[in-house]
Amino acid sequence: MTNLNLKLLDYTKWLKKRSFRRHAIHLHVSKLQEENRRDHHILMIEESFKSIISSKQARMFSINNDDIVIIYEESCKDEVVSTLIKLKFKFTSDPLLRNSKDFATEYNLELDFSDFMKKVQELTNIKAQEYKKKVKKEFYKKPVKESSGPPLSAGMLAKVEKALSGTDFANVIRRQSICAIVGESQPQILFDEVFVAINDLRNTILPNVNLFASPWLFQSMTETLDKRVLSNINKHDDGSLNKDFSININVANVLSHDFLKFDDNINASMRSTIVLELHMVDIFSDLPAYLLARNFAHERGYRICIDGVTHDALPYINREGLGADMVKVIWDIELLKEQDDDNPESVKNAIDRIGADKIILCRVDEQTAVELSQSLGIMMFQGRYIQKILYSDLRYRRIGSVLVKK
Repeated sequence: MTNLNLKLLDYTKWLKKRSFRRHAIHLHVSKLQEENRRDHHILMIEESFKSIISSKQARMFSINNDDIVIIYEESCKDEVVSTLIKLKFKFTSDPLLRNSKDFATEYNLELDFSDFMKKVQELTNIKAQEYKKKVKKEFYKKPVKESSGPPLSAGMLAKVEKALSGTDFANVIRRQSICAIVGESQPQILFDEVFVAINDLRNTILPNVNLFASPWLFQSMTETLDKRVLSNINKHDDGSLNKDFSININVANVLSHDFLKFDDNINASMRSTIVLELHMVDIFSDLPAYLLARNFAHERGYRICIDGVTHDALPYINREGLGADMVKVIWDIELLKEQDDDNPESVKNAIDRIGADKIILCRVDEQTAVELSQSLGIMMFQGRYIQKILYSDLRYRRIGSVLVKK
């Protein structure tokens, strides 16, 4: 049982003698179709209830299977019903929303408290690992291979790159926070990763085409994506992308005209707060080019992160030799195996050699990943579980797409 689930159970127990004129609603988000349950869809649902939550007339709780429970005072019942109607229109293509009762179960806590408590106990026993990891990482440097649909061809690539010039990138740019977590303390945001939601981009320009069938063609496409992301960041005039963020970028593009233009628009004092994430495969495919790009980036003040490192590749990463500031490792239970101190290639020794305080553990979808990795000394985390904690913490709020501390 995670801390998120425990909060719901504890709060419900606290309500037992305080249920007067209170209601609860259980949103069955986990029953939505796969394409309607991505991170931004879940965030949009949560944001829909923002005004009620911020008024302190309601509490929102996220469950490991993506369901949402909202407990609210009777005075805002009309606003809750109105929000449900809005959600029904936003998810018109999903069969679940054809009948609002299938999407939301409502409880009058004065009359139905015992039924609600049973449901809460059922929900809080849900373990994240029992659910399929439905939301794959959407960073365009780490695509999930798909077997369906015609493969991306050289001819298609030319059309894609042309289409990218006219695509509204604001709709496919996402952010996810990298946080420090020490012990049981709340996450402290270090910086946000800015990335392209590749599945949404595909649906915009080439629906049903398997963009990942050819790694080399996809790699070529990402060079164009890099340039569009850099351009998009330069267009932000609200100050939200001037510091404390990271971007995925090809090695070749670090020395490109587009990056130089991006660099010109960044305040010199802010460069040290910006991290360039270079994928491990890209680095080792042309090491001399990487070294040149790394030297240039460091001279300008940027930090370098080696991205896409798997547990089996970890023992072969020489962070200091590559001159990188940090390493991003993909969470896998295999990280906890081979803890033999006498084995120079064990994961534990690799972490000690790299520096546990230099490692970011990404794709963290459950509390277990944090707890077990902390035992290895890792203190920086990124993933859906971390975002859920941040969204559930009223000390944080969003301005546009930016998560900030109050």
